[in-house]
Amino acid sequence: MISRIRKAMGVIGLVVCFMGTMSACSTPLPTTSENETTSLDCEDVLIDAKQALTDDLSVHAQMNYVLDYTVDIQGLLQPEKGSFSAYLDDKKEFVNNIYDQAWKFSSVLEENYEGRSSYHLSGNIDGSLVQSIMQEMVDDKSLTIDFTDNTIPVQIWIDKKTMLPLAYNIELTRVAAAIKNKNDNQGYVFQFNEYSITFLFSCDRDGENILGGNLSGEETTVE
Repeated sequence: MISRIRKAMGVIGLVVCFMGTMSACSTPLPTTSENETTSLDCEDVLIDAKQALTDDLSVHAQMNYVLDYTVDIQGLLQPEKGSFSAYLDDKKEFVNNIYDQAWKFSSVLEENYEGRSSYHLSGNIDGSLVQSIMQEMVDDKSLTIDFTDNTIPVQIWIDKKTMLPLAYNIELTRVAAAIKNKNDNQGYVFQFNEYSITFLFSCDRDGENILGGNLSGEETTVE
């Protein structure tokens, strides 16, 4: 029984490993100064942001996640916590995909993000994007978090000077309220207290760092 639970947890880990949120392995969330509403809208910002993603630009990401859940198996509650951090290369297409979803965001603020003037965009993305990522990463399709009928809260920080991405935060706690293991049909139910993912970005051109840097190239896990 326990081995099946561990196996199910391992599959969930594959999903989390692709995306990631801030963990004990790195800074929890960006440090920002007092917000100031800007007259720009999301479309204005994203037009320039997409143009900044030129063909010769390389985009890398530090993905981090924190996961706090309780698994209920036939009335036996087992709390679990974990965090994961890993380096991802060549994520320009992923950045573009999020930008394509962010055209409909309604909130744009100006913030000082980790010492950089930035635009802070927030809104919801279609859960089908998260669902497609999960299906690519998980071999065992019998264990599924169905995000397709949900909207997922996302925050985006974009550097005002270079218009390159600084960070994304994706909040999954609400939509991942419960998971059932359909394969073994044992009634495993996973109740999430926290499930949040954050990407930190680094950009370079012709090997020269333009924005970010100092991202860890090693995967780390804290249980």
